Amino acid sequence: MKAKKPFKKRFIRLLIIFGILFFVMLGLRLLYGYKYSELRVQQSGDQEVFSSFGDVKKNYASEKLELKEMSVKMPSPSQTESSIEMPNEAKYEKTATLRSKTSQFEKDETNTRSQISRFKAVVQYEKKSGNKGNRELRLLIGVTPDRFDSLYTALQKIGQIKFNEVVKVDKTNDFRKLMAEKASYERILNSLNELKSKNGNIQEYISLHDKIFEIESQMQDIGVRLGDFNTEDQFCTIKLSLLEGIKEKTTNSFWIRLKVAFEWTAIYYLLLLLAFAAISLTAFLIIVSSDKIVDMREKMIARHKQE
Repeated sequence: MKAKKPFKKRFIRLLIIFGILFFVMLGLRLLYGYKYSELRVQQSGDQEVFSSFGDVKKNYASEKLELKEMSVKMPSPSQTESSIEMPNEAKYEKTATLRSKTSQFEKDETNTRSQISRFKAVVQYEKKSGNKGNRELRLLIGVTPDRFDSLYTALQKIGQIKFNEVVKVDKTNDFRKLMAEKASYERILNSLNELKSKNGNIQEYISLHDKIFEIESQMQDIGVRLGDFNTEDQFCTIKLSLLEGIKEKTTNSFWIRLKVAFEWTAIYYLLLLLAFAAISLTAFLIIVSSDKIVDMREKMIARHKQE
């Protein structure tokens, strides 16, 4: 009995070590689950979700300039501010992004459209996709600057918010550069039109006509871009995505994380034991093999000595 007691103690000590190793792995996996939650994985795809809004008309708004004048680089040193109609308001682009999840898709969709009508906003882009149980509604909403915050707050109360963001970018310099380009093209066009009244051959006249057509096309493009800054039709933008799904139970989040951590630990703990067993067996075979080789060598040496 006394001979078995040390082995029993060593066996129990080994079990305790392996048990501690299991719970250490479980604790580290549980901590990893809290630090790198599933919500961060969902947010990584938000840019892709709203990428379909990229080609839609831009919305800009204005606010009164402060006393200090904002500088802008003119395309030509000879051009003065007196020849350009400079804005007395700061132009800016303000965009809110909302991504929500709901288990009551029809109800929340109706509520969303009701809030849009309530704040007199405009749906500038709409896409609805998916079958029942997995539907998604994407809306690009234009709203006047004075109603932007109120509508944004109201829409956050619909569904379960997964991602929200508000970005404001100053566009005053962009507007001034467009105005400067427009004034420059107008001067060039006036000079070209004056040349039409002068005598010249037919080839020069055709070349002049083509140049005038090119300048007019460029002015039309600038006019369209300036139209986005129209003070009579100013909007801020709200990008909304409403995704249908099962309501998440946050109260059971710990037990869900514990279940996931336990499954992960069980798998990798078993793999670790198998790796440890394989390494031990390999080491045992190497030791046994080396001992046999040493014994055979000693026998051969002893045999040679006897001969």
